[in-house]
Amino acid sequence: MPETEFSQMLAAHFQRSGEGLAEFFRLKASLNNPSRETLIQAIWPKLLERAHYLDARQYLLSGEEAERLLNEPVFRGNLKRLTLNFSGAAFPNAMFQHTTLNEIELYCNDCLDLPEATGSLTRLKVLWVNSRDLRSLPDALVALKTLKRASFATAAGPEISVSETVKTALEGRLWLQKASFQ
Repeated sequence: MPETEFSQMLAAHFQRSGEGLAEFFRLKASLNNPSRETLIQAIWPKLLERAHYLDARQYLLSGEEAERLLNEPVFRGNLKRLTLNFSGAAFPNAMFQHTTLNEIELYCNDCLDLPEATGSLTRLKVLWVNSRDLRSLPDALVALKTLKRASFATAAGPEISVSETVKTALEGRLWLQKASFQ
């Protein structure tokens, strides 16, 4: 069954039985499903339960949904750990407003460049990014003095564009891995 039709079947199944949300949100085709906003409203309260830890890895969010989620008032000044699975070519700008973050784990196959704004997350200890299309890392990573581990799994692996300044500053704390993606 084509993924578009399968996502529609899962949306209908959820509306009838209250089941199948996790499967629906794993599908890339769900991003364009006409019932998506209704189903987002079903998961939203769960995502807002903990002000210090946002774990949305089980739901593929659109870039706009990720922005909206990170702009929720419950997280302002509270968010310490972020795990996010989202679609789009850019990292959510709202993420860089959370200067209280200690740990970030991101899944975004289409993201291209980690922004310079990453340097504003000065409390960051762990940064883990899994992105097939990630092309480069910013020099701003040097500003992250508390960073203990920065791990990037990309299709480019060690061939990703990283300045010597960053490599030197993060020596022993920077891991560049080649990963296979579907």
